[in-house]
Amino acid sequence: MKRYNKILFGITTTLLIFTLSPTISFAQGPSDGGCDPQETWEQCCARNPADPLCPIDGGVVALLAAGVGYGIKRARGSRQKSEEALVE
Repeated sequence: MKRYNKILFGITTTLLIFTLSPTISFAQGPSDGGCDPQETWEQCCARNPADPLCPIDGGVVALLAAGVGYGIKRARGSRQKSEEALVE
């Protein structure tokens, strides 16, 4: 049963990653006040202070989700080790 759960978890995780990664990786298109290729970054940022040049929200959410998943995995592993130590 453990092996079946590991295989099912691996397949589910892989499908989830391949399903969500294209939607996370879309960059924002230029807004109506986009940067001109001839101007410097300073000029563009001074003209559009609230317009981000690339989205960081999707990447931050993905990193947070990975951290939560890793933390849950570690917590389960340490709990199983402590239960096995009590049995022995």
